[in-house]
Amino acid sequence: MAPMIRLFKFYTKVRKMKNRIKCFYISFMRYIKTGKWSL
Repeated sequence: MAPMIRLFKFYTKVRKMKNRIKCFYISFMRYIKTGKWSL
């Protein structure tokens, strides 16, 4: 049971990181298109 919990915590951490990277990527592309930075 313990390894499953550890794996689940790791998975959620990775998913949060991916979301953050995606948000940053979207705002970066918008910055390239419009020329102004907005998060």
